Parts: sequence; structure tokens; C-alpha cells
Amino acid sequence: MSEVADWIGRFHPLVLHLPIGVFCFAFVWQYLLPQKWRGEDGFLGGLFVFGSGSAVLSAALGWLLSQSDGYTAEEVDVHKWTAVVFSALSFLQVYLWKQKARHPRMRQAYHVNFWLLMTALGVTGHFGGTLTHGAGYLSFSSAYQNNIQEDSANISDSTDPSVYVAMVSPVLKQKCVACHQAKKIKGGLRMDGFNWLMKGGKSGLVVKPGDAANSELIRRMLLPLEDDKHMPPKGRMQLSEEEIALMHWWVAKGADAVVKVKEVVANDTIRALLKVSDEQEPEAASLPAVNLPDSVAVQQLKARGYGIRPVVLGSGWLDISAVNVERLESGDVKRLQLIAPQIWQLNVSGHRLPENFGELIEMLSQTRRMDLREAELPEGVRNRFGKLLALEYLNITGTDCTDADLIPLLELKQLKHVYGWKSAVGEASVQVFSRKRPDIKLDLGGK
Repeated sequence: MSEVADWIGRFHPLVLHLPIGVFCFAFVWQYLLPQKWRGEDGFLGGLFVFGSGSAVLSAALGWLLSQSDGYTAEEVDVHKWTAVVFSALSFLQVYLWKQKARHPRMRQAYHVNFWLLMTALGVTGHFGGTLTHGAGYLSFSSAYQNNIQEDSANISDSTDPSVYVAMVSPVLKQKCVACHQAKKIKGGLRMDGFNWLMKGGKSGLVVKPGDAANSELIRRMLLPLEDDKHMPPKGRMQLSEEEIALMHWWVAKGADAVVKVKEVVANDTIRALLKVSDEQEPEAASLPAVNLPDSVAVQQLKARGYGIRPVVLGSGWLDISAVNVERLESGDVKRLQLIAPQIWQLNVSGHRLPENFGELIEMLSQTRRMDLREAELPEGVRNRFGKLLALEYLNITGTDCTDADLIPLLELKQLKHVYGWKSAVGEASVQVFSRKRPDIKLDLGGK
């Protein structure tokens, strides 16, 4: 029954928009529309009846959702009781609307209650936003960031920072702390300080120093985006490949709180991240010339859920992501073939790739970055990696790629980095790459 109730409660974020929309529309109807446009007063009464009913339904679903793990009692209570007040005022508004026509003295009470109702709506929404996104979410960004504090004194001074303070903690603050801090402890886990992070949550430790493969923190980051347990959740700002590499490296090397950046700056993972943080977005003039993509194919792919944006404004090069596509179909591949010469970056992670995807690979000779994490790759895809002549970055984490599949990569002159965590690639490939192509970093996550 608890699982059913939890599932039903998940409809709260959907239903809560009904009373918000209805009462905001009613407020505009009552106070901003000219009298001659309002029509029958009964329409407004219908809005009040529907709005009050949806308010109660939203409150009930919110209560069911609050029974799930991850919310502190104090925050839930404030949001709950403001929602109760809002629901009560909404029913009182229905009553006053009926009475004001019979008793003119009720008209003043009707208008006063309407303003109180809208005030309660704003207050309830504010605390709901705080509950969902963390304290200070609706404040200015600087105030919000200042609200996220370390739980203890700095582990190292600012002039000679540790890897944790200078690199790991900022990633956690930006991508994780909104849901894992003092005022919102989802899963019983706080990530706003080293000691809290190492303590773990209700399910136990999330960081096992020296064992990244079995650390829940890393495992959740590497799950497919569509997986309910993937962290950060779908719809939130995700970690970049470089940030995931940093977290994996840090845990694999012992999750040390005091090791200094200057002591490990020679490490490829750290050096790559420092380089990325210093890089600026390229200008269109610095990119190779390319024709504009087929607009019809682009619109058709967008209609299917593909995220498509220019690499930089003014350029025909495209960054394409299929993370929000339910299923990658052969028809999608045909549309991608129409714009293959303009694909700079392609992300099809988590998908089962159609057999004809190998034909697309042969057309991506100018593509620089490809993300195949957790994808099911037909043999026709794996044996065509050598066709990606301009490729600089490849992620095959969680795939069934083998050592043999990586041999063609040795011929790719532009290739710089290959991620192969949890794949069938072994240390033998690392030795081959280090001997024949030392300029390529093959990262297997500490295998």
C-alpha cells in the first residue's frame, strides 16, 4: 500500500498547477478585465468551485508524497498548513461568491477573502518551491549559493586548497546540495560538507574510499538518465563527463579530504578538468566552415524529443542529444543522416541503437564528441569506430565494447579521451594505447 500511495503522490507536481492556474485566471477576470468583457457571473463561480476542488485534491496528493523519504518534518508542516489555509480560503470564496448576490454586505468580505486567498497561494507556492529545490531557491542566486554552507571549518586554506575543497565540493554544491543539505535531507543524506558526505544516508555509505565501482555516489551518476535512481534526477542540471571523471578519480584514490591540488595536478583527470574550467566557448569564426543543416530534418527530430542546439550562435554545427527520446528508431537515424555533416556532438546514451545506426557512423567523419554510455551497440556500430575521423572524445561506459573494438581508434589522429568504465575493455588496451598512442587517455575508471 505504501508503494501505491507513493506512486499516487507523485501526481502532486502535476495537479498543483490546476488551482494555481484557475485562481490566477479568476483574479485576472475579476480585477483586470473590463466589466463589459466579463459576461455572466456564473462563469466566475464555476472557476471557484473547480479551483477549490483541485486545491483539496492537490493537498491530498501532496500529503501522500510527503510520506515518502527525503523531507524534513518542519518543512513539510509549514507547506502543509499553508496549503490547508489556502484550501479553506478557496471554499470560503465559493460561499462568499454565492452570498454576495443575496447579501450586499458580503461583497466586501468577498473581495477581502479573494486577496487573502491569492496571498495564501503565493505563500504556499513559496514553501513548496523551498521544499522541492532547497532553501533560498526563490532568492537571488548569490543569496542562494551563500545559503549552502560547509558543515565544518575549511579542511585546507584557500591559498593551498585540497582537491575536495577546490574541485569536488564546488561540483557537489552546484549539482547535488539543493536536495542534500540541512534544510532538505533527501534520503537522509547531506552533501554540504565532507563529514556529512562520508557519513552517508539512510541506505548506508555512499562513498567507499578506494572503491569507486561499489560507491553508491558514483553508481547513481553512471546510471542511464531515464533510470529512476539516476542522480541528479532527470530535469536537473547534470554532471559533465569531466566532473564525473573527477568524482570517480577522487573516490578511487581514497576520497581524501586533505590531498592538495598541487600534489596531483600532474594527474590526467585533474589536469583535464582544470583545462576545461579555463576554456572559453569557441566563437563561430574559430570553427570550420559548414553549410546550415536541413531545417526540415531538424524540426522532425525536435518533434520526436531530440535536443538540438547550435554549438555556438552563428554556426551550422549542431549539438544533438537523445536523452529525452523514449526510443531511438530507424527513422530517426535516417533523419540524422540528413544532417550528419553538421553534427559536432552526438549523445545517444542509454538507447538501444537500431541496426542502421552503423550507416550513420560512416557519415560522421566530422563529429568531434560522441556519448554512447549504457547504449546497446550493434556490431555494425562497434566495427565502424574507425570512420569517426575527427573524433576527439568517446564515451563507451557501460557498453559491451571489447578490446578488439578499440583497435580502430588508434588510427584516429584527433582522438584525445576515451571513457570505458564498466565496459568489456581491459587493461590490455590501456597498455596498447599507452605504447602506440600515449596522447590518447583511455580511462577505465581504475580497473
